[in-house]
Amino acid sequence: MADKWHKQVISLNGGEGKIDMAISKGNSNEELLEGAQWRSLNFLMQHAPLCGGIINLMDISKEKSVLHCQLCGLRIDVPAHIGTIGELVVYLTVHGQ
Repeated sequence: MADKWHKQVISLNGGEGKIDMAISKGNSNEELLEGAQWRSLNFLMQHAPLCGGIINLMDISKEKSVLHCQLCGLRIDVPAHIGTIGELVVYLTVHGQ
């Protein structure tokens, strides 16, 4: 049986577009994913609709990680303590750029 993909869209402030996340999980139950540790999931993030570049997560230090777009260079600082999809959505909704 093929994995199911769950789509999560996170709008960014300041006209920076949005992050489209495609998350692979054997069960694409949204409630499960919101509480899932996002670093343990198979996911793809894309900077839409501006450049369409792939966004990577990079750990910078114990306290800070960065979401970085390979194509346009968009950089969003994220506290390293954020661990779930739900926490990431809330953080980016409030602070996302």
